Amino acid sequence: MPDITLPWFNDLDVKLFLITWSLCIPRLLGMALLLPVLGAQNFPGLLRVGICGGFALLVIPATAPHVPAGGLSAAVMAGIALKESLLGLMLGFLLAVPFWSIESVGFIIDNQCGASISATLNPFDGHDTSPLGVLYSQAFAAFFIATGGLTLVLGLIYESYRLWPVMSAMPRLAIENAPAWLGVLNGMMAIALALAAPAMLLMYLAEISLALMSSFVPQLQVFFMAMPIKSALALFVLAAYGTTLFHYADRDITGLRDAIPHLARLMGAP
Repeated sequence: MPDITLPWFNDLDVKLFLITWSLCIPRLLGMALLLPVLGAQNFPGLLRVGICGGFALLVIPATAPHVPAGGLSAAVMAGIALKESLLGLMLGFLLAVPFWSIESVGFIIDNQCGASISATLNPFDGHDTSPLGVLYSQAFAAFFIATGGLTLVLGLIYESYRLWPVMSAMPRLAIENAPAWLGVLNGMMAIALALAAPAMLLMYLAEISLALMSSFVPQLQVFFMAMPIKSALALFVLAAYGTTLFHYADRDITGLRDAIPHLARLMGAP
């Protein structure tokens, strides 16, 4: 059996290894902070740090040769960790947009039919949302994992280490790129409204019908009738075009492949 030699591993310096490892983790932690699949409700702090630390091990061989053999000062390490965390947050923001848009579909529909009065906690990100928002968020998370979304996310985060190495300077952030970042949120809401539009249209027609009925039958308790009727119509529409909804969700997952070039453009890269 031929001998397998790993020069970098054989010459391993424990201090250098730990310094390099600690510098590779913040970017992954920043990304995991915003990505709902790795939310705090599913992975508590210490467990999430352990997962990110395991993923960061694969980046050490490419990063260690650029770390000074004598180590780094605490101030330099803090600056690098801050820069890496900011990069991770920006990447996590772009990766989380599809999750937020799908959850917003459920929240918009529940708000329209009045079910948002029973706001609940989203187990993925710990934020208040509606019952249908939780359902859609969990369904999309399962769909995301089943279609290889986690593998795609790992590929993107490792690609970011290639484009912006740990020991490199902070990429350029210009104020003129702020509208582009706001445009990402604008696109998220446009997608959410477009996907919720069929159910909203049917509920709007039902509300007009109930308003006309109440004008002819004043004794009719429209308020109490409207919520169950609109909820039933919304669920019927969502069940009817659920396949179409997840077709667009799959397109959003595929579109995550452009997250790194998109992030580069948002930073002002040509």
